Amino acid sequence: MGLDTLKGTMQSIGHYDLLEKIAEGGMGAIYRGRDQRNGTTVAIKIMPPHMAANPVLLKRFEQEFRAASKLDHPNVVRALDYGDAGSSPYLVMEYVEGESLGQKLEREGKMTETEAIKVIAQVAQGLHRAHKQGLIHRDVKPGNVLIRTSDGVAKLADLGLVKESETDLN
Repeated sequence: MGLDTLKGTMQSIGHYDLLEKIAEGGMGAIYRGRDQRNGTTVAIKIMPPHMAANPVLLKRFEQEFRAASKLDHPNVVRALDYGDAGSSPYLVMEYVEGESLGQKLEREGKMTETEAIKVIAQVAQGLHRAHKQGLIHRDVKPGNVLIRTSDGVAKLADLGLVKESETDLN
């Protein structure tokens, strides 16, 4: 089934049911979904067909999966699967129940120094692991840091602009 299913029916892509749209990013819409095989809740980023037709953007989307699937760290959102439903490539990631640091700051205003240090330290640990694996994030910002509601753990997301350090000539 593609994205254009009848109103009222469950929408799906690949082995995943799309439950609700949770965000709109530069590389497509992000949905909370469920893996049909085991019931796990996941996040699914779907690239729109007009963007998938652009080879540079498609390569960046695939690179996001490759980079995120290499990184196994508690402060980096895990990539779980990559697929292509016709003209809509999709990336399946760990679902983080919570909000972005940007949303949190907008809602609550300034953080305490202690809270800020905790978030910065966790993001730095995720970036350190990426760097040790030869990856540079290039888009660290509050919107790309997810804060898990249950325990306040910060997770770095959106590895679409990751660059392998040995190919970076700048």
